[in-house]
Amino acid sequence: MRTSHRLTARLVLALCLATGGSVLASSLVPTVALAQDKTAERLRLEEEMKRLAQRNAWAGVERKYNELLALNIDLPFDDHQVGAQAARSLGKTLEVYERLLRAQKIQASDEIIQELAAIDSQYGRVELKGSERFLVPVKPAVMPFAPDQRKSVEWAEEVMTNTGSFRGMLPLGTYKVACQEFEVVAGPNFLTIPVEKPKKKELEACLAGQGLAGGGGDGTGPSAADYTEGIIGYHGFVGTVGYNFMSNSAPKDPVADLSNPDLYQAQGQSVTGSGISAQLGYEIGFNGANKMFGTALTVGYTGMYGGRTQYADRPASFNGGNAWLAATIRPGDLRIAVGPTWNLYYGEGTGVACWFELAPNEDWDPPATGSDPERCSRPDQQTYEPNNIEWRGFSVAPGAAFAVGFAPVELFSNEEGFGLRGVVELGGSWATDGNRQIINAGVRVGVVPHIKRFNQ
Repeated sequence: MRTSHRLTARLVLALCLATGGSVLASSLVPTVALAQDKTAERLRLEEEMKRLAQRNAWAGVERKYNELLALNIDLPFDDHQVGAQAARSLGKTLEVYERLLRAQKIQASDEIIQELAAIDSQYGRVELKGSERFLVPVKPAVMPFAPDQRKSVEWAEEVMTNTGSFRGMLPLGTYKVACQEFEVVAGPNFLTIPVEKPKKKELEACLAGQGLAGGGGDGTGPSAADYTEGIIGYHGFVGTVGYNFMSNSAPKDPVADLSNPDLYQAQGQSVTGSGISAQLGYEIGFNGANKMFGTALTVGYTGMYGGRTQYADRPASFNGGNAWLAATIRPGDLRIAVGPTWNLYYGEGTGVACWFELAPNEDWDPPATGSDPERCSRPDQQTYEPNNIEWRGFSVAPGAAFAVGFAPVELFSNEEGFGLRGVVELGGSWATDGNRQIINAGVRVGVVPHIKRFNQ
């Protein structure tokens, strides 16, 4: 008996190990596949980065290096070295320092140690905290002579005049931003400067002293207003068209006929079907937060053709017009829109809700399980066929809508940066007239405004 028990225990243990091993193996398969995909993508990006570096296309090298970092995997020594070279060519000294540190951790190098020490002795860390609505450059009291240092200053000016803020390294010395003067010193800590906008006359005088306003001999030149951005950061048309699925629930309550209170209106049973949807309107985005927030007002159409009520044999249709006021969020190439809608629907078909009765003064007996025509019959009265009764009419239905889109392709942009981008989006809406629920969902293609953003 003991031998039998031991044999059984061993079999159970072996089965558990086999099962656990198979579960572990199956769970590791996606992880291994993902790692292999990242490795292949890393090799592809590295090859592109090398080709761009050979052509001295350092802006392209910078993009590829950042794409490598986004893979969130360990990179070799050479990748960080080439990335540091790209940052150096653009004047991004803080990024040079950080990438050299990454390379040094992988492979110790006296040359890198000396370069890091040189940066520490010649540059200081500074953070200028401003606003996207006040794009004034940062200016040194004396422009440095060394090419690398000049590029660092020029990069800081470019970032400030595009974003209103800057976080990086600058050559040691005295600087001015608007009317504020500050000293950049060596050290591991960041000097934080809140960039404040002074009053107009004071700002005009400060900018003129730096040759940034009224700099011409005749007093002409940019004014303080030229460094101040308005509220509007971008604007343009938005329009989409695509497939639409619509579902209308059965009315939850009977509605009396206005011309004869003893009769119920012929409201349709639940209807589902598909059709098209289209939207056209205008979107306005605001400065600040990297132009991420905006608002859009659109008018549109949603249709359903050949829809089916629950029991009727003949098709039904719904056609709706809508107005949509949406708040928009534009992080990168994504576009998210959500907001209230106002809808006007016209529908027609056969198959009315089961409580539709022609017998006057009949009390409504609500069905226990939805629109079942058999529950509309009465033993002592004539049975009517709701499926053969036609219905049509209008419905006013407020509600809400949302859309999530991806707009990676620029179709057009002008010198000011305004234009259009192609978008693919998933959208849906909900509306109610107080008695029935109307739901739409679909996929659409179209255009949305292009946003000119400065990429650091």
